[in-house]
Amino acid sequence: MAYKNSSLLSDYAQLRTLPSLTIALLVVFSAYLYGAITPITLQWGLDYEITTQGALIGSLVIYVVAFASSETKSLEHYENWEMALISSGPGIMLAYQYIDYVADQFAAYDPTLYIVAFVFSLISWGVMVR
Repeated sequence: MAYKNSSLLSDYAQLRTLPSLTIALLVVFSAYLYGAITPITLQWGLDYEITTQGALIGSLVIYVVAFASSETKSLEHYENWEMALISSGPGIMLAYQYIDYVADQFAAYDPTLYIVAFVFSLISWGVMVR
């Protein structure tokens, strides 16, 4: 019985908790950035409402942290198609935020492009932390 608990504890220690935390935050920030959830307000005396700019910066920081905590930590370990997928998530986010034409296309194809961009942000994270 003691060995069984020790094995369970060892398995738990092997979990990569940082990538798990980053995907949870990326889902929230990406969903907010693409309009899937209403504004997020931090209470506890701060009364700070996260802006789309803040969600973008938070998402980009999450990508950097997730890449730094990944097993590979170098783009040379990825195939070309994987590098394209990895760059698609942050690339779409930046284009949506800063290029008016892209934002207009998102508005014209509402909600399809928002959903596609959200999915690409998650796929790019998944390929990156493999």
